[in-house]
Amino acid sequence: MMQRQVVQQQQQQHQEQQLRMWRAKVKAAEKPADEDASSVVAALAVPRSVSPASPLKITNLDRLMESVTPLIEARYSSEVYARGFRSMEVDSHTFFYLEDLWESFSEWSVYGRGVPLLLNGRDPIRQYYVPFLSGIQLYIDPSKSSTRNRLMSTAGSNNCEGDMGGKYVFDLNLQQLSRFTVGDGVSSEADIADSPGPPSFQFLEHERPFNRRPLSDKISLLASQFPELSKIRSCDLLPKSWICVAWYPIYRIPVGPTLQDLDASFLTFHSLSTQSRSSSSPPQFDQANNRTALGFVDPTARISLPVFGLASYKLKGSIVSPCGPEECEQENNLLQAAEDWLNCLHVMLPDYQFFRAHPQWR
Repeated sequence: MMQRQVVQQQQQQHQEQQLRMWRAKVKAAEKPADEDASSVVAALAVPRSVSPASPLKITNLDRLMESVTPLIEARYSSEVYARGFRSMEVDSHTFFYLEDLWESFSEWSVYGRGVPLLLNGRDPIRQYYVPFLSGIQLYIDPSKSSTRNRLMSTAGSNNCEGDMGGKYVFDLNLQQLSRFTVGDGVSSEADIADSPGPPSFQFLEHERPFNRRPLSDKISLLASQFPELSKIRSCDLLPKSWICVAWYPIYRIPVGPTLQDLDASFLTFHSLSTQSRSSSSPPQFDQANNRTALGFVDPTARISLPVFGLASYKLKGSIVSPCGPEECEQENNLLQAAEDWLNCLHVMLPDYQFFRAHPQWR
């Protein structure tokens, strides 16, 4: 009995610590984009994902990934409140609507996302990147048949002929709704462990960057044809569901004499499911397990969708370029994670193929 009480106390302390960390993150994320140089220095000194006592060297790549990680308002299903609030129950029933995710990108799509960086290892700047939708695959849990049927019926109402039946993937590239078989981009062969078959929804961008709409505008266009794209819950998605965001630089503060060393672009990969993960899935999302009152939304809790894979273009020679063997290993591991993920699902992502086919050096 005493041992059980000790374990419960340790769990409670851990949850309280998580809540304090997340409140600090939310407070930091709400700072205005036009902070002065002193606030940029403060952000560089103690990144939100690292404790002040951490001896690890924080790289510009770390700061980039931390800055572009979406923080989404956590929601809780009604079943949890009916059965109680033991921590494991809260974990398994925390979710977000996709519209909440799209909302987190709305301001970034207009003004860009400010990333605090160090120029030459000492001069603080804030570089701004605009997000674009590079690719997305949604795998609806077969047990959530109503969600899948609504998505498929919406697709059927958009001049898409034939029986959907889970055999086809909807590809909205080039502003056209077309369908293609599993073999054209996604494989459901038995050699893929725990494969759920073809996705219920897929978009892979083919447009050149200068012809693209920012992420929020692109999602609005897709949602006009697929209203369920905003209504799907993360807990109804299988762990195979993912999104890739392309980040292109626009300007920096202060401007400085040249922007030549700031033209690196990135692809970041994020998991979209809040279901329990298997060992072959991307890293578990971060979340706060605490609440302040009964209800469906806890304004103090956030679900984070961290970067589990990353690819870059024109990275070498930029200020985000890795320095030393440890940073090079970090970049290679992130690139390999993206490669493994796409290979596992047999996906040919055009942006990723372009980044890999072109030299890293400018």
